[in-house]
Amino acid sequence: MIDKIIDAISMKIYELFGEEYHIYKHDVEQGLKKPCFLITVIDYSKEPLLNLRSKNLLPVDVLFFPTNGKVQCYDVSEKLTNELDIIETVSNDKFIGTQMRSEVVDNILHFFVNYNFISVKESEDLDSMETVEVNTTTKE
Repeated sequence: MIDKIIDAISMKIYELFGEEYHIYKHDVEQGLKKPCFLITVIDYSKEPLLNLRSKNLLPVDVLFFPTNGKVQCYDVSEKLTNELDIIETVSNDKFIGTQMRSEVVDNILHFFVNYNFISVKESEDLDSMETVEVNTTTKE
């Protein structure tokens, strides 16, 4: 599911900015082409809930490397805040972005957003019990 969410973020960024901006989903050691985005998962945690459900917490950092300094970072931050509030995966699952915030460090925009979701673990089909017959009578 994490890859689907990263892909959905990538698709939304592509819709907003087009082909002029490169989008990377994994670390790039060399050959980074600016302007570009780098989508990274900060941390991932899973909390058990009742039955077979669990709450998944997925904080994401979308880094933006500008060509025109901080002003471009602020413009991109505003667009991301308005558009990454709801993302949709290829399989039409929708996720709501929460706790959005951004900061510019060393002329690089860090846009933080959380996508939290409930997942249901598939259960194994267990063999059912044999049939039981019960005869009840009242005692006189």
